[in-house]
Amino acid sequence: YWLTNSGKIDFASVTQSFKRPLTCLSTIALFLTVQFFGTIRWKLILEAFSAEKFKFMDIYRYTWMGYFFNIALPGSVSGDVVKIFLVKKHFQNSSLKVVALSVLIDRIAGLFGFFTIIGLMSVFNYSHLTQLKDTALMLIHFNIFIFILEIIGIIILFLPEHFKNIFFDAGKKIKIKMIQSLIEVAQNYIKPLKKIIFITIVYSSIAQIAGVLAFTNLSSISGTPTIPLDVAFTAIPMGFITLAIPLAPGGFGVGHVAFENI
Repeated sequence: YWLTNSGKIDFASVTQSFKRPLTCLSTIALFLTVQFFGTIRWKLILEAFSAEKFKFMDIYRYTWMGYFFNIALPGSVSGDVVKIFLVKKHFQNSSLKVVALSVLIDRIAGLFGFFTIIGLMSVFNYSHLTQLKDTALMLIHFNIFIFILEIIGIIILFLPEHFKNIFFDAGKKIKIKMIQSLIEVAQNYIKPLKKIIFITIVYSSIAQIAGVLAFTNLSSISGTPTIPLDVAFTAIPMGFITLAIPLAPGGFGVGHVAFENI
């Protein structure tokens, strides 16, 4: 409602897209690439945390079902809950805890892909990006900060057991049940996670690159001035992250405000 009444949606630009079929087709291909690598990433995580083997097409189907409910329900992660129960119903031997954990790790791996891209782009294009506008400086520094946190997290994952236990013991002193539960899960599943962490980040990065390119394609169709790739790969992923905020179906409106300000 807000998007329509504020004039943020220009329906005329939608009809213009049909005049550029190659751009539309390439955007669809990029979107399918996002779903493909997202599927094989989730399949890899599921198999790492359980004794079962999963067919690609089964996981691909549930990925699309989850995507549909991400659009239909508030936020862009609401469909994850649906995915958990669908997979648990189909694969009786998989515990609900393992399936839910796989979805959580899949989301974290996706974020790591975001952080890797925006971190590397912010570092290598720092001098150029900081000259664009004042607000860019804070965004660039934030991107680099979370990229450093990602690297620290991966380093901790591969530390010797007695060093990791120092961090786990410190975390357990925080009397918050959710944090203690996450620490317990990390301790139980850290070995299989170590085996797949780098390949899942690679899959995530490829998916996020395809997503950013799809976004730039769509913006060019709508008549928006061309977005330089260094700016696109630095700012657009942050807009994607805001879509997860569960305020509107598919993050509509929330994401528009974020992209407009970024």
